[in-house]
Amino acid sequence: MISDAATAALSELVPGHDARRAALLATLAQSDGSAGVPLLAGMLAQWAFASRTLPFLVGMALCATMIVALRIVPESAQGGEGGCGSSAPGSRAKSAPTSREWA
Repeated sequence: MISDAATAALSELVPGHDARRAALLATLAQSDGSAGVPLLAGMLAQWAFASRTLPFLVGMALCATMIVALRIVPESAQGGEGGCGSSAPGSRAKSAPTSREWA
């Protein structure tokens, strides 16, 4: 699950860095997605026309919409090049220990 990472990202994007509000938004998004989408798909499969294809088409349209929406969300990482949460220019993330370092 990505809920921990999503909550951390939301806490950086919520105005004022309100951690409680970010946790609430992440919880609502997780629960709405877990309950609402299967409910919508079931309703479409039961009562809509083309019941064998329409739920899948709606799901694909929602995924495409979310992909486009992700392009709008601002980047939460500040400064630095690349990933690994490096915030200082030129800083390098520490690599995982090798088997020699464990011995």
